[in-house]
Amino acid sequence: MRESYTTTSILQDCLRESPSPITPATAAQHISQRLLRNEKDLSNAENNSAEGYLWQLWRDFFNAAEQTPHDHPGQDRLVQVIVELQKLPSRRVSVWNLRDYVLWEELPILGPSLREAWNAGPRALPGEIEEADAIGWRRLNSFTARLVNAGILTNTLLGFWSIRDALEETGLSRSGRECSVAAAAEWVVHTQRFFLEDIARMEATGEEDRRMAGGALYDGPKRLSGDRWRFWKRRFEELGGQL
Repeated sequence: MRESYTTTSILQDCLRESPSPITPATAAQHISQRLLRNEKDLSNAENNSAEGYLWQLWRDFFNAAEQTPHDHPGQDRLVQVIVELQKLPSRRVSVWNLRDYVLWEELPILGPSLREAWNAGPRALPGEIEEADAIGWRRLNSFTARLVNAGILTNTLLGFWSIRDALEETGLSRSGRECSVAAAAEWVVHTQRFFLEDIARMEATGEEDRRMAGGALYDGPKRLSGDRWRFWKRRFEELGGQL
């Protein structure tokens, strides 16, 4: 592997249709070799080298997802690269001086990186949304929903927020509503069964989660429920005729 082979170029090669792309498994090996080339840097908690590498790694994945159409096979190839990363031999790496994480099994910093991307995304903004931003947001939501479907992410909270923004909030511009609904639809397409499982669990236990508080148009309990799911279906139908 050449020294200049960055994560971005590795992912581009994996997504390339012609000439023949490298496989997700080969891409994962190249990524791991690149990040682990200097074992001393990765194990040095004082200079946070591992943390910096990993933040940039996940940003590179998100950027690749935002450049890949939401319905393109490349989205699944990106997910498969992460699946293949988790299969590689494990070693421990220190992050934030808090504890050691298992690289690659635990995919350290992926969750916080996604939260940062969600906080920076065009979620429920009152102003107009640029077309390029809306397209990128839908693609990132599609990628993240596929991570849930592949078992890489273990909950649907990010999807819940995207759906709530689209269907429960008021005051969005037309472009903001279009952007939010398109992103929400990706979660329904790729993770519906996970939402239905969460609904069954939360209804059986009665548990609530303050992070699931309703938006302006929904005043039900702070959880997923059959009633909320039906409300969302009605809202999708209503908005389908308005967009």
